[in-house]
Amino acid sequence: MLTKVNLYRGPNLLASDIAIADGSVTVDGQSNVRRTLELSVPDPTLLDILDPYACDIRVWRGMLFGNGITEWVPQGLFRVWDVKYSRPGLGIDVTGLDRGGMVDTDEFIKPDVSPGNATVVAECERILNEAGFPGLIDETGLSDTVGQRIVWDGTRWEALNALAASLGSSVFFDAIGTPIIAPDSPGTHVWHVEAGETGVLVKTDVSVTREGVFNCVIAEGEHPKSNNPIRSVVKDLNSESPTFWETNPAAGGFGHAVTKVSSSVWNTQDKCDRAATRILARCSGKVRSVDLSSVPNPALEPGDVLAVSYVDGTEEELVVDSFAVPLVGGDFTVKARAKRTMTV
Repeated sequence: MLTKVNLYRGPNLLASDIAIADGSVTVDGQSNVRRTLELSVPDPTLLDILDPYACDIRVWRGMLFGNGITEWVPQGLFRVWDVKYSRPGLGIDVTGLDRGGMVDTDEFIKPDVSPGNATVVAECERILNEAGFPGLIDETGLSDTVGQRIVWDGTRWEALNALAASLGSSVFFDAIGTPIIAPDSPGTHVWHVEAGETGVLVKTDVSVTREGVFNCVIAEGEHPKSNNPIRSVVKDLNSESPTFWETNPAAGGFGHAVTKVSSSVWNTQDKCDRAATRILARCSGKVRSVDLSSVPNPALEPGDVLAVSYVDGTEEELVVDSFAVPLVGGDFTVKARAKRTMTV
C-alpha cells in the first residue's frame, strides 16, 4: 500500500510527497460534498503553506505489484478547509473538501433566471461555470430542455439537484475534480467480494429499518404554459418486493407509505416520472444497510455494484453508498444496500 499527497496553489506545486501520520478519504454518494479528506501531518513547517483560502491537496492511493510496477488511483482534489494544530508543534490536523464544498457556499447573490430554451445539462453547466468550475461532463445522453424561465433564489446545489433529478441523474465532482452529471442506475457488479481463506471480506454488519422507507412517491411539477400541475405517482409494483404496494398490512404486509416531493423544474411528464422513479428506487424495498469490512479497494465509486459471497455460501449484489479509504492503515468499511429490480 502506498499513499501520495501533494499540495498546490492553483496549478503550482508547493510540496510533493508530504509525509502523513494518519488519514482517510470518505466518499459519500448521497452528499453534495462527495469526498472529504482528513489528514494528520507531522511536519509543523508546512503551516506556512497550508492555506485554507487558496490551497488544494491531491491524494492518490497506490499499489506496488510484485513485478515492481506501481498503479496509482486518484482519491480526490480537496480544498484545504480547516487547519488545526497545537503549540509546541505536535503535528497538524487538516480537513479538505472536494469542489462541492465551494459550490455549497456560493449561493445566488440575487435571483437568477434560467433560459427556457437551454438543455437541462447546459443549465447545470452554466450554474457551475458561474461558480468557477467549468468542464461539466455529460453521461446522461439526454437532451431535455429546461422548458421555461425558472428563477433560482437559493443555493446552487438546490438548483443542480433539482435539474439532475429531472433526468434521473446526479451531479458530483469525481476523484480528479471534474464535474460530472450521470444517471443513478446501477449496472453490473465491478468487484467480487468473497469471504473465506482466499477472500478479502473480513466481516459484515447488517441493519434493517422501516425508517425512511416508502413504496409510493408522488412528484409534482409546474406546467410552463398553464396552471395545471404535472403529477407523477410511482408505486412499488414488484410482487417479489417486501414493500409491494398491493399488500394487506393486517395480514402481515408492508402496507402503504407515501412521500411527496415537488419542484418547478419538473415541468414535463417525463421529468416528473424520472424524478419519482429515481427517489422510489432509493427508498423502497427492504432497506438493508450492510457494512462490509474488507481489504481496501481505492478504485470504488458510489453506485458501484458489488457481488458479495458469504461464508455460509449465500450471495447477493449490493450497491455502494459510501466508504472510507484509509491512507495509512486501518479498516476499510463500505456502506452498501441491497440491489433490487424495479417494477413500477
